[in-house]
Amino acid sequence: MNKSIYFSGAPIGELSKSFLGIPGVITVRDGFLNGKSAFPTLEDVTSNKSGHAIGVKVTYDPKEVSVKTLTNIYLKAIEPLKSTNSICYKKAICYEDFLDGVEAEATIRESSSLQKGILIRKTCNFYPYSKLGK
Repeated sequence: MNKSIYFSGAPIGELSKSFLGIPGVITVRDGFLNGKSAFPTLEDVTSNKSGHAIGVKVTYDPKEVSVKTLTNIYLKAIEPLKSTNSICYKKAICYEDFLDGVEAEATIRESSSLQKGILIRKTCNFYPYSKLGK
């Protein structure tokens, strides 16, 4: 059975490029995580008024790719990005399965990456990005 995991912390399109073509990754969808309103526009999010973070939903086959691999791809993707206090670039991993969260957290601890302050939490609201807006 396929699973989904969500990553945030980079401009629209940046994270999704990192996951494309990875064996076991079925779909990658740009969008917005959490926030105060349903179906925000990119302008709503980048103005920091909506409280959403820009991110991706990665649907994958756990028999073909591990959360550890996906988390390492995420860490490499956000590593060169400057830290910012902007809500829309909040670094986070949201999981649906508890063990996925445990594996993501362990991967971050084991990583030589200097990434700190990555929020890891169970589930989140995800709103797909649409160039057409609302």
